Amino acid sequence: TIPVLYLYATDGVDNTRGVKSNFRGYDTFYELSVSGTIQNDEAALKLVINTDDVASQDEVFKVILSDRVEGENEEDSEEGTELEEEISKEKEQGQNEQAGAEEGIELDEKVAKKKGKNKTKKEEEIVGQFNVTTEDKNVTDEGMPLEGEITEEEEETVTIDRKALKKLLNKIQSVSSAVSLGDATSAQTQAYTWLLEQDPFRYDLSLDRSMNRYTMAVIYYSLNLPRIKKQLFETENECDWIGVTCSAFGKITKINLQNLGLNGTIPSEIKYFAGTLTHVDFSENDIYGEIPDGLYKLRNLNYLYLHHNKLTGTLSSKVSTWKPLKDLYLGNNEFIGQVPVEISTLQKLRFFILHNNKFTGQIPFNIGNMVNLFYLDLSYNELAGTLPPSLVMCKKLRHVYLDHNMLAGPIPSFYGRLGNYWLIDLTLDSNQLVGGVPEDWGDRKKLLSLKVQDNNLSW
Repeated sequence: TIPVLYLYATDGVDNTRGVKSNFRGYDTFYELSVSGTIQNDEAALKLVINTDDVASQDEVFKVILSDRVEGENEEDSEEGTELEEEISKEKEQGQNEQAGAEEGIELDEKVAKKKGKNKTKKEEEIVGQFNVTTEDKNVTDEGMPLEGEITEEEEETVTIDRKALKKLLNKIQSVSSAVSLGDATSAQTQAYTWLLEQDPFRYDLSLDRSMNRYTMAVIYYSLNLPRIKKQLFETENECDWIGVTCSAFGKITKINLQNLGLNGTIPSEIKYFAGTLTHVDFSENDIYGEIPDGLYKLRNLNYLYLHHNKLTGTLSSKVSTWKPLKDLYLGNNEFIGQVPVEISTLQKLRFFILHNNKFTGQIPFNIGNMVNLFYLDLSYNELAGTLPPSLVMCKKLRHVYLDHNMLAGPIPSFYGRLGNYWLIDLTLDSNQLVGGVPEDWGDRKKLLSLKVQDNNLSW
């Protein structure tokens, strides 16, 4: 096992510069990991705080894991032996005199005091029950000097704080990878450092609020939110941060960062809001990279707007997690690959927009299962195959844009019944369709726009 100690320094420190520690100064908190295990019953952990100029300038605490120093023990033993021999001689000389006896007693007390002083000095160097004492002053678990012993009430409070801290650290590690937390330049490390060292309100937060703040800080740092300090350092309640909407119970339900000049990646930590987040809008920015797995875990998501960015990669079959989804806007990105057939499981979807990407393959054959579909835009991709017959099952469909693809084959005659005869727009131009326009188009008065040019149709 690797023991982890939570120690408190006497001076505030701004930065450990990558040193893994768990110190708390006046305004600073650090995590200290001591790798090693004491095997000898006589051994002890020895904490050495190097206060030389170099260490002070670099703001580094040096921790040494060792047994009791044998040289020091031998020196103390020799010193004690010499004093005992001196006492013995003194006692022998004054054995028949009362004054000699009294002097022997005084020397006994002198030795006892000196031995006690040496012992106290050595015990002060030992880390015992997470208390550290220096020669200059005692230090509490709060990192503050005190004049007396730590009271039971204070010690109980420290224990509670330590347990809360451990829960918070475990929670952070459950949503962020060890690799990201180990990278000093990552958004996760920046958010972690801010939360534990710089957040002005960190001492008065519940676990849920601390995690809300950590997750939003990761999102902000990862997306390079402009003027981020105004949110993290000047606004107390995270529900008042830019783009954040909370429920009456303080749960984050909506994140809207539309058109803010963001130019980073979406972090997977967003999954922490899986149970509460219903609305995500990162549209009209310069966000790049792939959709992270964490975004697919938002099981209560109703609205997802990622259009007009620079997102890449494929659309995963994990879209099936978004069962409540009503609006899915992914247009004007650089997505590739096939449209997953699992998309048809989103039966509450109304707006399905993938236009201007690089999707290939066929339109999902079972797209008709999306019975609430109102607006379908798959234009400006590289889709091939034929027009899906099942689309006629979408009775609420009013707008269909499938233009500028490589769709082939005839236009199904029953497409005149699309939207239960209430179709408004049907755009099929710039494909490779053949045949003619079906005569059975139902009540054409409701069809306001029909575009079929640039195909191989005959009239």
